[in-house]
Amino acid sequence: MKAVKTFNTYQQRTTLTANYHEKYAENYLYSGLTEECAEVLGKYAKRYRGDFDNNPQLFNDYLKKELGDVMWFVAQVALLNRTKLSVVTGVNTIERYAPDISFYLRREADLAHEMVKIATLIYDGELMYCVADVESLRKSLIFQLEEIVARVYILAKENDFTMAEILNHNLEKLHDRKKRNVIKGSGDKR
Repeated sequence: MKAVKTFNTYQQRTTLTANYHEKYAENYLYSGLTEECAEVLGKYAKRYRGDFDNNPQLFNDYLKKELGDVMWFVAQVALLNRTKLSVVTGVNTIERYAPDISFYLRREADLAHEMVKIATLIYDGELMYCVADVESLRKSLIFQLEEIVARVYILAKENDFTMAEILNHNLEKLHDRKKRNVIKGSGDKR
């Protein structure tokens, strides 16, 4: 598979591995985004417990997979809300994406925890109570998704991999699962 170079191409390719009932799309995507953000935080918990002391590269491998899953859900939530991923990120070329990280200078686990809180805010529908109209809701949702993407970027940078690596690894993993007919199920090693 040819590597993606733009956020919009990545978003389009996520549709090839999307496998859920349209009737439940909103519930699935919002809860899935929350779950994947929590899995990132869970990897940090295991790291702090010492699970990766003998193999730090294993932590990076797991983190890259989980951040890719977060980005898959971000792309799908944006699509559900008729928004291109480039609108969420502010640029289309993946390599050009570089949020102002000075605002986010905190411990990595704090950033992962904030991702969970933002995703939960989206999932709980709290945004609906804060805005007066549908367009304001959409803008607020885009802002919250961008906040998650910025944290993904920083966590990747802190662990010496790029956004492009995350997105392309995610597509390769999911296309392989689809090819082997194991897109549904659980566990990283399917």
